[in-house]
Amino acid sequence: MEKKTGSRIAYIDALRTLACFAVVILHVAAFKTTDVSFKSHDWKVFMVFESLTNWAVPVFVMISGAMMLSKEYSYKDVLKKAGKVAVVFFIWSFIYLISDMCIHGPSAFTKDFIWLQVFLQGHYHMWYLIMLFGLYLVVPFIKPVVSDKKLLKAFLILSFLFGFFWPSVQDLMMIERFRKVLSVPLIGAVYRALANITEDLHLHLVLGFVGYFAVGYAIHQIRFKNKKKAMICGILLLLFGTVIVFLGLRASGSTEMALTYLKYYQFGILLQAIGVFVIFQQLGDCGFTHCISKVSPLSFGIYLIHPFILEVLNRFDVSTLSFATEASVFVLAVIVFLCSALITKLLLITKISAKSVKL
Repeated sequence: MEKKTGSRIAYIDALRTLACFAVVILHVAAFKTTDVSFKSHDWKVFMVFESLTNWAVPVFVMISGAMMLSKEYSYKDVLKKAGKVAVVFFIWSFIYLISDMCIHGPSAFTKDFIWLQVFLQGHYHMWYLIMLFGLYLVVPFIKPVVSDKKLLKAFLILSFLFGFFWPSVQDLMMIERFRKVLSVPLIGAVYRALANITEDLHLHLVLGFVGYFAVGYAIHQIRFKNKKKAMICGILLLLFGTVIVFLGLRASGSTEMALTYLKYYQFGILLQAIGVFVIFQQLGDCGFTHCISKVSPLSFGIYLIHPFILEVLNRFDVSTLSFATEASVFVLAVIVFLCSALITKLLLITKISAKSVKL
């Protein structure tokens, strides 16, 4: 039984903190990935860190699903929450636009209203807020589905098959050794037919992050009778998912293909995210989760601020290529995380600033 502190749940807050730190590691590792040669030593180190932390954003979405779908919201309430996301988005989009102009010069943004495009679409990491805005808007439509156990089960099965499993199979067929299988006439014909059929089905309702949203809610509602077995199951899912991701990276023939196997719809990433979520659910309110959950109120601010810290460090030639990559990724991630946490804490001191780092 998870312990609640007020309206907060210990394992959820701990998960939010861990996912936030994982996002920082992910972005630190990815920052110089395109600057190194494909399958060089540095590239491999970056890929290891990315493959070990790419579950972070899906876990964030699962947390949102677990919390929002467990409550009743009117559409007016949902619009208010979505509105808060929009306000935070435009505040930080403006901040990052000014920052980019200072770094790259204003002339790079004046031609063809590039500044307006940059402002409206946000900094590279702010796609998450746009996606979250969309998820909030569909909460009242998803809630009746997940509230019915049979409908929830059907939704999860469809999401698993068409949102994760089949797209992963299609990406697998990009690898030369698997593509050869399609040269067998019967297999090739069946595969092409299935590809066309699934495209024509247009099952957008169960695709994308809506699947993670529903999975987070489903796991949060489960009360496992045997916590030890559930913990072992979570660990195995995490390990199995990681192996799948590693195998995809190893078989990739280019950086672009490797990044395909790190996309959030990948079957391995799904297993990793579920595994991490189940593990923390079973940990509950232990000493470890209780300790790291204290950072949870800062996690949203850290997410928003950390790219700025990373870019400032890079301007002073401090990056993951400044020293041994095996250590640099983690060391820089800790520095960026702590600096972002400190700035967030300072912003939370004033009510006006707090609105920019809270939802």
